[in-house]
Amino acid sequence: MQPDTNLIIKQAVFQLNKKNNTEALRLLNKAVSDGSDIPGLNYGKAIAVARMGLVNEAIDLLQELLGRMPEHTKAHKLLDELRSLPSYDSFNKYHSRISIKRQESSPWLPNTIYPDDVFIVSYPKSGNTWLRFLLANILKQQEEINFHTVHNYVPEVGKQDEIIDNLERPRIIKSHSLYIREYPKVIYLIRDGRDVYVSYYFHRLKQLPVDCTFGEFLKSQDHYPCAWGEHVSSWLIRRSSSNFLIVRYEDLIDDCLKQLKRIANFLSLKQSEEQLKLATKKSSFDNMRRLEFEKGRLYKDHGPKIFMRKGKTGDWKNFFGKNEKTIFKSREGQPLITLGYEFNGRW
Repeated sequence: MQPDTNLIIKQAVFQLNKKNNTEALRLLNKAVSDGSDIPGLNYGKAIAVARMGLVNEAIDLLQELLGRMPEHTKAHKLLDELRSLPSYDSFNKYHSRISIKRQESSPWLPNTIYPDDVFIVSYPKSGNTWLRFLLANILKQQEEINFHTVHNYVPEVGKQDEIIDNLERPRIIKSHSLYIREYPKVIYLIRDGRDVYVSYYFHRLKQLPVDCTFGEFLKSQDHYPCAWGEHVSSWLIRRSSSNFLIVRYEDLIDDCLKQLKRIANFLSLKQSEEQLKLATKKSSFDNMRRLEFEKGRLYKDHGPKIFMRKGKTGDWKNFFGKNEKTIFKSREGQPLITLGYEFNGRW
């Protein structure tokens, strides 16, 4: 084992003991990506993901571990505990006392979940509104979709629950939630976290102190619903599921029609290529900006003056200096590499 890897594992154990599960999982995944092939790492990963409520994923990790280390007593004990759970409650039930009732009162859960529900999930400022426009323009080709009407067809959980309750099935629902295993089918939209934070800074500028710089905003821990890296890491655990589709914002920019075909196929939509092209045209950045200026939008009083700001990729290079890079790398550099936005930490 390399000295650096040994140090990473010690740091991961320290974070596990503090119940900083997301950071522990990030460190353990880094140890694996650095070339470490220690079966016992799966035990630490299993503890972390179980505490995050990902019971099935924890069971899979433990079964893989026991296939290589059948004498691992602690793994057997934890596996038995997880298998004895009556529902989706997690290892936290025993160690952090997070109850099913708390899960059920989550603002990220609609009043009823149906097996054919589809959730469009992303971290804020990752292109969720754009994707909602695309899908609404596919589903309602004869109607004008704008910043008021889009909520009628792809409503947001926690904000438009009454619309969700009355929506025709199969429903498509927007969410910014961290991982929730109750979501039956998910399209997860990801975007380079550096661009996300730049966009988020301008989105929240009205609520920030007048003299708040981008660097100060980035360093802050007050990001809703959490840090970008924590959000994407929580959902990537599900990426091998057949009911989980990852769509990159940058791929939508490069070839929107190609990505829309992937999405339509995932949703079993039967629209023709011409209909998909029309939806793409209606949902273009220029047309959405025109609609914002001409028709307005909901929640304008609480949000930025202009919602459709740039919609470009790579804008982070204009805002990240040495200090901003250090902040981002120390907290969220690994997810950036895992997602393929960088090959290493030397950017």
